Amino acid sequence: MNFIQRLLNKLGLADAHADRHPIRIFLLEDDERRCEWFAKRFKGDELDVACEVEQAKELLQTRTYDSIF
Repeated sequence: MNFIQRLLNKLGLADAHADRHPIRIFLLEDDERRCEWFAKRFKGDELDVACEVEQAKELLQTRTYDSIF
């Protein structure tokens, strides 16, 4: 990434995810504000959110993830 692109990203004037493919992310969290933060941060990616352990187990058994939080 060149200097101009990094500067545009920092200023919020460019799409930070434009030069990469979407990733699949798993989040186990029951705090709604944190879920919203993750949704904003990983906009354009595939985000699965579980609020309970049983739901988390089911998702982890049936899907693969690039990142787990």
